[in-house]
Parts: sequence; C-alpha cells; structure tokens
Amino acid sequence: AACQSACSTGVLFGYSALAAALIRRGEYSNLCDAAAFGEAASAGTDAGDMALEGLGTCAEQKLRFSLIYTFASTCHFAAFIVFGLIVDKFGGPRRANCVGCSLVATGLLILAFSDSRSFDAFPLAFALIGLGGTGVHISLFHVALLFPAARKNTAQSVLVGAFSLSGIAFPVESWLIEDWGCTRQSVLTAHAILLFAATLVGIRIWPDTKFTSRDMIQFSKPFSLSYIIHAHSQTTPCNTLQRPTTHCNTLQHTATHC
Repeated sequence: AACQSACSTGVLFGYSALAAALIRRGEYSNLCDAAAFGEAASAGTDAGDMALEGLGTCAEQKLRFSLIYTFASTCHFAAFIVFGLIVDKFGGPRRANCVGCSLVATGLLILAFSDSRSFDAFPLAFALIGLGGTGVHISLFHVALLFPAARKNTAQSVLVGAFSLSGIAFPVESWLIEDWGCTRQSVLTAHAILLFAATLVGIRIWPDTKFTSRDMIQFSKPFSLSYIIHAHSQTTPCNTLQRPTTHCNTLQHTATHC
C-alpha cells in the first residue's frame, strides 16, 4: 500500500519542478511575442527560440502553467467526493484503487507525448494525474484497520508519509530530463508502466469491500499475493439460534478467500 501510494497519490504536488523544465524547453512559448523578452528581443531572435535557449519567459507562458495547475488541483480535491462514494457504495476499494492508478498512468502517458504546438494535452494530462491520485489515496486508508490499536496510528502515518513522498516524483524526473539527458517521453513512460503494473497487482490483492478492525489476513505462502480474510465476529449473545457446533459466548470465525 505504501509503495503504491508513494508512486501515485501526490505526484501532482511536484508540479512546479516539471513545469519549470517544460518552460525552459519552450512549451507555450508560442504565446509570447518578441517584445515580451525585453532587450533580448532587440537582436531579432524569435520568441520561441529565446525560450528554448533559456533567455527568458513571458507572463502569458507562466500564466498558462498556473492555470493548468489550478485546474488539475481542483480536479484532485473534487475527486475526494467521487472516490469516497465509490469506496463506500459503488465498487469498493479494489475498483477505486484500480481506476485511480490507471488514471494516473494514463495521465503520465499523455504528458509524455504532449506538445503545446501540435498536441496540447497538458491540461488533460495533469487533471488525470490529480484525479487518479485521489482515488488511490482514498482506497488505501482501510488497510490501517488491519493493525492492532497500538500500531494503527503508525500505519496511518506511513500512508500519509507515502502520500507526501510521492511529490518528489516530478522533481526527480525533471532532474533526469535536464541533467542526465533523458527524454521526457522515456522517463514519464517508464513511470506510467510502473503504475500499470501496480494496477494489475491491485486487481489481485485489494478486496471488494473495506477491511474492518475485526479482520485478520493470512497469506497462503510467503511473498504470495493470495491471502484469506478471517472475519472475527462479536461475541454471540445467549438465547439465540445457534448452529450445533457453535457455542455461546465464544469468538466465531468466518473465512473468505481473496
């Protein structure tokens, strides 16, 4: 759960690092006219060429990236309502997790091949990343209920910490693109493939209904993705209809295979 969260949930919040790299590479420089670059423009250099050479940016270019972040972050926070309903009523944690992870992966693929001049899908890409991150985040909180009371807060802290850690993804990817010479397409596609793989794992391991504080899981084999959920019910009151093998005032166990 922590690994999946660290790869997807708060990726959007590293936006500024990737946006700076995109600006330096001339994305949306077509919005600038030569006069916006001041003295550098007097030499007759094209605005797009100046942006590509790192000679400056214009207000319109920065405004466009600010609007994209505003739109994407709005999608991110609004999605809490939608994915909360999915987890509780319309499919459970498995569906919310897999939909969310797939949205982030799809957004990264679109972002990898977006271009402000020929395929301007930056707003869509960042919106999908924001939407999907919320879905994954919401779908993982019930995992903390599997831990005993003495460790439940620690489990929740790990999930929140993983959410915060995921914001480092875009700064690291910007560093790979700018300082190591990797292409944006290869770096973001690799991240997307990782998340598609995480989606397949999520389909296999997450339950259709939320874990409860009375649940215990038992893995079939070490390092296996197969497990059994042991649901521990409350003590059964006396004077109720019991199965012959069930004794009053004893803890009952039901097992479901996942």
